[in-house]
Amino acid sequence: MNSTVFFIASFLVPITLGLLSFIVDGRKADIYLIFNLSLITITYLLGTLLYFESKEKIVHVILVKNNLLGEFYGLIVDPYSVTVGLVVLSCGILFLVYSIDYLSKDNKLHPVRRGKGKFYGWMLLFMGSTLAFLHSSTLIEALIFFELMSLSCWGVISYYGSAKDIVSANKALLYTHVGAVLGLYLASFLSLYYIGDTSLFSLSNLPAYAKTELLLLVMVASLAKSAQFPFYSWLLDAMVAPTPASAFLHGAAMIEMGVYLLGRIAQFINATFPIVLYVLVLLMVITCVICMLMYPLQVNAKRFLAYSTIGETMIMYIGVVYALAGSSIGLKATIAYLVSHAFIKGLGFLIVGVFEYTYGTHDMRQISNLILKSKLLSMGWFTSIIGLSGAPPFSLFFGKMLILASVTSVETLLYLIPVFAMIVYSCVFFIVGISWVNRMIFSECEEENLAVVTKIPTLMKYSIISLIVFSLTSHFLFYNMISQITIYGGLTS
Repeated sequence: MNSTVFFIASFLVPITLGLLSFIVDGRKADIYLIFNLSLITITYLLGTLLYFESKEKIVHVILVKNNLLGEFYGLIVDPYSVTVGLVVLSCGILFLVYSIDYLSKDNKLHPVRRGKGKFYGWMLLFMGSTLAFLHSSTLIEALIFFELMSLSCWGVISYYGSAKDIVSANKALLYTHVGAVLGLYLASFLSLYYIGDTSLFSLSNLPAYAKTELLLLVMVASLAKSAQFPFYSWLLDAMVAPTPASAFLHGAAMIEMGVYLLGRIAQFINATFPIVLYVLVLLMVITCVICMLMYPLQVNAKRFLAYSTIGETMIMYIGVVYALAGSSIGLKATIAYLVSHAFIKGLGFLIVGVFEYTYGTHDMRQISNLILKSKLLSMGWFTSIIGLSGAPPFSLFFGKMLILASVTSVETLLYLIPVFAMIVYSCVFFIVGISWVNRMIFSECEEENLAVVTKIPTLMKYSIISLIVFSLTSHFLFYNMISQITIYGGLTS
């Protein structure tokens, strides 16, 4: 049986059936959510199994094609898309299961008495559009789901409905839409103008100067989506979203999709362009400096994690730089880092969600002596912060090692700058992070006003345990798929 049928079904379920979540609420919304997640999981895993059983390197199916736009809609299934798709699927499931207990009237910071179905609806649309984006075979198709992701992001950020929430959601939508207009819209037009097609398989046929232009345009869209300088401020304001949604857009969607997009173009365009690399390296260094300066000033746990997302995404782009510079390891390093970051960053946000639920705050100064209150929270917070610094044995350490390995195949000394920035950035994050770990886990507060024992709802607890396990094992679980990622260049469909 053809694997593509199941992949298409896995997108259609959350995008169509998931929308019915908007009209249900309470326990019915929870049951309908589990039903949708089960269908998505079954269809995507069946598609993945059939793909690997076929032993095909890449599956490309053209679904809609005409003389005016060339290939308009198609499907690509390969190790690059499937690896990230499995991460989106697993994280999406864990974050949504966690939200069943999180969205409760017992949540001390954000009590929820109705509207769970609306949140599930936006999140399922978010999940479906992200999966469809991963397997898009044309620039126009990628643009459609790029915009649908931005719309879904607007929905979850504005969920609580306050004026601040609406403004923050509008800002996120505006910034990412401007990126899409200046980037993917123009890139699609450019591809149509020169070769009459927007298929990824046709990009290697562009003239050399047009390839440079297209890469620069896609880079604008990617940086806007992944909240890099100069677009980063929308992500900080987006922290008003419910924490499971924050975990998803930081860890497994939206932010990572910008990196994924530029890496996907690098796979097919089959050329090296110094000007593109110089611009990207410059913006990465600026982003790195901003994050290092802001870390010591953060006391809000969600904003602290948000700055780390911006910084960690900068590191993912290092692998893309080396891929564009001709390194065969660059894309592998990027995806290895993306996979590990998704689980560790998701864990950090879910721990902060427990802080909100049980303590009514995400001010790190008000949380102390966690080692006595909850061993699970202590372990989870330690794992997320130390794991994000890239210390062994957590999976991000192996991602950093792959990035260092990718440097060996480039010849220009300029390309050592991103690696140097990564090392300095990691040291700064580790120093600031370990100070907060010590203060929050092991230090006692002068006015201890928190319960001695912290009770965590069951679904939230098991979601956190699962992410701790993934934070230690994800590199090994996904290693075989990551090792199969390659540059296609002028491969024809």
